[in-house]
Amino acid sequence: MKNKDFARDEFQKEKELAERNLQLEELIVIHNKIEAELLHSNQKLEAIISATPDGIGMISLDGKLEFLSDKLIEIYGYLPEQRMELIGKSALDFIDPSDHDKIIENIQNILKEKKDTQRTEYLAIKKDNSRFYIDVNSTVLFDASGNPQNILFVERDITEQKKSEETIQKQFKQLEELNASKDKFFSIIAHDLRSPFQSLLSASDLMANDIDNLTREEIKSLSRGLNNSLLNLFGLMENLLTWSKVQRNKIEHNPVNINLYFVVTRIFDLAAQSADKKKIKFINNINSESEVYADADMLNSIIQNLTTNAIKFTNENGEIIISSIEKNDLIEVSVQDNGIGIESEKLQNLFDPNSFYSTKGTAGEKGTGLGLSLCKEFVERNGGKIWVESEIGKGSKFTFTLKKATT
Repeated sequence: MKNKDFARDEFQKEKELAERNLQLEELIVIHNKIEAELLHSNQKLEAIISATPDGIGMISLDGKLEFLSDKLIEIYGYLPEQRMELIGKSALDFIDPSDHDKIIENIQNILKEKKDTQRTEYLAIKKDNSRFYIDVNSTVLFDASGNPQNILFVERDITEQKKSEETIQKQFKQLEELNASKDKFFSIIAHDLRSPFQSLLSASDLMANDIDNLTREEIKSLSRGLNNSLLNLFGLMENLLTWSKVQRNKIEHNPVNINLYFVVTRIFDLAAQSADKKKIKFINNINSESEVYADADMLNSIIQNLTTNAIKFTNENGEIIISSIEKNDLIEVSVQDNGIGIESEKLQNLFDPNSFYSTKGTAGEKGTGLGLSLCKEFVERNGGKIWVESEIGKGSKFTFTLKKATT
């Protein structure tokens, strides 16, 4: 009996062992299958990561790099074999300091609010220390308990896109400026040119039809008025044509050595008639040997416009002084009058090509404000700067710089 019981127990044990072995074999098969599927999934994931044009990475909650795709490493100018040198570094090491506060705040917000994704732009740093713009899309990864574990991010280089956007914005601004200039141009043609022509037509009509009834003094007065209107109209037309060329970039810059004293003397001679009418005195305080390096036509236009402007706003028996001071490799030229001056709130935009500051002179002279805009354009094209100091009732002083003549 005992032998039978013993044999039965041994058989049962062998049976149970066989069942366990079978279960173990089944588990091994399942494990191998899972491993194969996992390997296949990893291969597919690696293929997807390799194929994507974007860089993929992962950082810990304290901002340390934990994973970097080959593309991400390439974006920053490193080689794939340098991956382990990068793992463990702070993400801030690859972001420009100007964006450090931004990235810290964004990480805090994404963890605090447990957002699924957050998209942000940063200024990043390549291996060679050059800067480029990146667009980053971040996602928080959670553990089984729902706690944040790390942050997965996808980023791409958007430097060319940013450049394109900046180019578009620049072109849009230029278009706005061109439209403003066009509107001003038509405004000048419609109003500022029409008014002088109406005066000319009125005076010429009177002389043509009633000259026999006019006294000698009346004819002289009409003639002076006609001459004055024509001079103003000619100056306006010159500025309009020059301004139009500037807008179309049709004016060449050909700098040469120029005697500044002779230029001022010639401008004073040309403006003598207008100055004599208001009994304005010209004073040329330029050193007779003073020479500048500038474009001759532009220099003439600068001094002529500033002189004409000074005459316009100077009362009878006033004076206009043009002087110069040498400062290192520059010559500082000033055109000063003791006229009516300019209001302080108008000084800031005086040279703005879009503002076209204009007001009537002491004898009712009209203008467009183009002259000052041209002065600024021409001074800057010759490497100088221009500014103004003025006080109501005491006059104005326009100052600009030019390079000294080359030897």
